[in-house]
Amino acid sequence: MHGAITAILISMAMVAIVAGFAAGGYYTAMQAPKSPEITIQTKAAELGNIISKNETGIVFGFSTGGLMMVEEELGAFNITLSLPGGSQSVKLGRNALCIIGGATASAPRENFSVLSVGQDPSFLEGCSRVRVFDGMLGGERAAFIMPIPSIGYARSASDLNVTTHSVRIIIGRIDGPFSAAGTFDLLLLKRCWKGLTFSRYVDVPGTAEISVDGAKALSFSVSSGEKITVEIGCVCYTPIRLR
Repeated sequence: MHGAITAILISMAMVAIVAGFAAGGYYTAMQAPKSPEITIQTKAAELGNIISKNETGIVFGFSTGGLMMVEEELGAFNITLSLPGGSQSVKLGRNALCIIGGATASAPRENFSVLSVGQDPSFLEGCSRVRVFDGMLGGERAAFIMPIPSIGYARSASDLNVTTHSVRIIIGRIDGPFSAAGTFDLLLLKRCWKGLTFSRYVDVPGTAEISVDGAKALSFSVSSGEKITVEIGCVCYTPIRLR
């Protein structure tokens, strides 16, 4: 009888141990780094969320799957402001975090994000701030996480009943040098500066248009006597690897 009870207790203990290993194995599996394709997408979204809030933040558990991630200059965005009475182009620095040897399943996206017309462009809340895409870097395949310009537009009337069209173009830059590999926490420290701001009254009615790299991003009609204000600025982030 005593032997039977001992056998039952041992069996129960074994079941408990096996269950514990199973639970532990599940926990380990849940904590294991995701594949680069998935991690790039999810972590890029978190990075874009930090930029959209215009604040310092941390992306926890960024995994490159052992691949090297570096900050890389990619030239400049060409932003053209075509307004009644003339047009001008400005350059905004284009850079990205590049995972060398990585790849994504992301479809190509435009190099800009536009806020819904009629909303307050105070800081373009609700816009995507990054584009994720595949490319080549130094002859190697690479996955790119690139901040993109966000464009906001609002139309309002002043106390003197003058209609004002307000355009705000903001880009979050990630400045290096930076390199890391494996799994780490990415701290983004913010440094802000304001670019140029100008305004003019409309003499000739027509259409105002904003384009980025030749692609139309925004257009709106204006009438004589109305006012157009344009602000272009940058928000700079310095990445620091925490672990």
